[in-house]
Amino acid sequence: MTGGPDVTGGSTGIDARTDDLRTAAHLMATAAAGVETAADACRGPVHATDPGFAGPGFEVHARVRASVAAAEALAADLGRIGHALSVTADMYDHADEGVLERLWSRFTGLVAAGLHLELAPLTFGAALLRTGDPAAAGWTVLEDNLGLVDAALNAAVASVPGLALMLDLQLTPDGHPVVRPTGRDTGGAAGRPPRNLTDVVRGLARRGDSGRHGAIDVRILTGADGTRRVIVDITGTKSLTVGTGDVADMTTNARALVGRDCSYEQGVFTALRQAGIGPADDIMLVGHSQGGMIAVDAARDAAARGYSVTHVVTVGSPVAVTVGTVPATIAVLALENRRDLVPHLDGRPNPDRRNVTTVTFDAPPGPPGTEHEVATYLRGARLVDEADDPALRSFLAGASAYFGAASVDTRTFTVRRGH
Repeated sequence: MTGGPDVTGGSTGIDARTDDLRTAAHLMATAAAGVETAADACRGPVHATDPGFAGPGFEVHARVRASVAAAEALAADLGRIGHALSVTADMYDHADEGVLERLWSRFTGLVAAGLHLELAPLTFGAALLRTGDPAAAGWTVLEDNLGLVDAALNAAVASVPGLALMLDLQLTPDGHPVVRPTGRDTGGAAGRPPRNLTDVVRGLARRGDSGRHGAIDVRILTGADGTRRVIVDITGTKSLTVGTGDVADMTTNARALVGRDCSYEQGVFTALRQAGIGPADDIMLVGHSQGGMIAVDAARDAAARGYSVTHVVTVGSPVAVTVGTVPATIAVLALENRRDLVPHLDGRPNPDRRNVTTVTFDAPPGPPGTEHEVATYLRGARLVDEADDPALRSFLAGASAYFGAASVDTRTFTVRRGH
């Protein structure tokens, strides 16, 4: 699609194609077994024939013997093809998750880091001449060289395990969630049932613009037939503190980045319970930045908590480390602006999975910091709504039940950390 976003994963990704290979392998094996069964059925009468028999039936039996031999050869060929397809699928999976690939990625990342570091002073100098502002020039260098961020994080092999160890030592205590209902919202996007992905992201932007730390909402959608579905909006980081009562802080970021349970995630389930949501209600989790990481972790744990999550939408979130833990029955759509630093904080691309579709798009340049705002990601949502990419059409088709409600009841909450 000309001028459209780059799309990886989803229904047309490598993981989907390996599933197709395994299906073909199974069909080949089944066909081989069927041909072999037919050959067995004919083999008995053939063996019962006297080789010296020269009567009228001799020519018929000879043809049957030839057919049995051909069937046996065909069964063997089908079996070999099925085995080859299965091995090929396993090789793709190994390439997707293998150690050698990760080592190669780190090696190339180090090379890229060296190149970026060599060019960074020149880029900074040019930006400084253009803007006259050192801070703006520095931000320009980061925006134009996000490969440096990827490379640096990818090269830090022990960074994520080290972070997990720090959490195990409880140097950043997380406490427990304190969830407070803050009323109903009937204005703007919160008061209108969404009709497409853009409307969904617009609702997330409204909640993020509320100014509340740890703000989430539960949008209860009711169809004309009375069927209920739920969209949960989870807002992002609001504080650079650690271990305070503010759940939208760096403690939550550290835990969510490596998939650890945290107060913010627990608060989402508490809000669902307070809103009267149960196992019969299908849920779409939508999150910005930190909220996207929480959405992924909550999707992973939802079934064990008695909830039915069907879809996740992340907006500017670094989820590559954790999104592979989401059950295959849950469809994930990750929106990433190329100029946004935050999705690069996991140091690697999102995995290619049938249920994980990543959309990378170009947002128009703006003032420093705006590349991460939810409002900027509305462009990405519109591109998805307008796209003809089959993986995106497949995701939207699967999520269409959330776009046709007759009414919406938006209930708002804040989550804080109690100690």
